[in-house]
Amino acid sequence: APRDSKAFPRIVIIEADNAPAMLSDNKETASTIRMNLWMWAESATTLFSLAGVVNTAMKANGWARAGTGPDGYVLGPEVYEKMLIFEGVFTNNE
Repeated sequence: APRDSKAFPRIVIIEADNAPAMLSDNKETASTIRMNLWMWAESATTLFSLAGVVNTAMKANGWARAGTGPDGYVLGPEVYEKMLIFEGVFTNNE
């Protein structure tokens, strides 16, 4: 996290779910993972530009857009917020 609590833009990524997607010989061989990404920026223009860059990067790394969360304006720090939800199925390398 940034040392300055007022440093923006900011992104927070949370693993929201991780469930078995495939089994072989009673062993999990792949997982379906869902990630929630919250973004904050001081301007709507910066926020939506950031969302585009994040979306491109996530897709390039095997993630698919699974939805969005609330978009809004936070009065306390006076920033815009946006949430993106991504999901991917990844093989387990053992």
